[in-house]
Amino acid sequence: MTNRVVKYYELASCFPRMRFPNTTLIAAGCLFMWAAASSQNLSAKTVSKKPHVSPPWQLFWQELHAAFRNDPCVYVDELQKLEGSFLVEIHTVCTLPEKAKGLSALFTQDRDVGGYPFYVDVYDIDGVLVEPTPLPADYASLAELIDDTFDGNPFYRGVKPPNPYYDIFIVFSKEPIQYFGDDLSKPDRFRTVVAADAFQFLMGLCDCDDCFDRRPAIGVGTVLSDPPPK
Repeated sequence: MTNRVVKYYELASCFPRMRFPNTTLIAAGCLFMWAAASSQNLSAKTVSKKPHVSPPWQLFWQELHAAFRNDPCVYVDELQKLEGSFLVEIHTVCTLPEKAKGLSALFTQDRDVGGYPFYVDVYDIDGVLVEPTPLPADYASLAELIDDTFDGNPFYRGVKPPNPYYDIFIVFSKEPIQYFGDDLSKPDRFRTVVAADAFQFLMGLCDCDDCFDRRPAIGVGTVLSDPPPK
């Protein structure tokens, strides 16, 4: 504070000398002193904040939450930190037992996120834990289960029949999923992920021929064009 008072005193004492010759030069010096004093005052009040980058388990939860944010029958609860692991609960808030069954079968596989076990539990509308069951082996039953799982989700567009690589192919909208993810390359720090890529990641599915670790092999893709909004 003392230094700032001295600077402004020097600045005030500068102006009387403007009555003498070379007033233009003196005035320029006064303005320079005023700018320097103001700059130091501003920088003293500015608190520097180091960029904060969210850990992987927080980003996983953010993406899962964003993927079901507009599904009226699904609620993704807050991320829970356990003893050496993390847990997130998915609650179905509609009387749709098949939806809860599908969510449990597709999203609850064990995974490692950032070096920690990460678990996803699914609960039905009555708050009962839904244990995961094996996926149906036949196309018709599997297609029905996937339809029930994503019914009401605005990103979902349907399924396609088997091909030489996949037993079934889930199709999502080309609309991106956005969520706050500490992307320091963008001013708003939001992450943008194509819906198909997000769901593929969240379900733990592979996108190559030699990494299928479970059957049936489920492919995920994007429609080339969406119908115009009604």
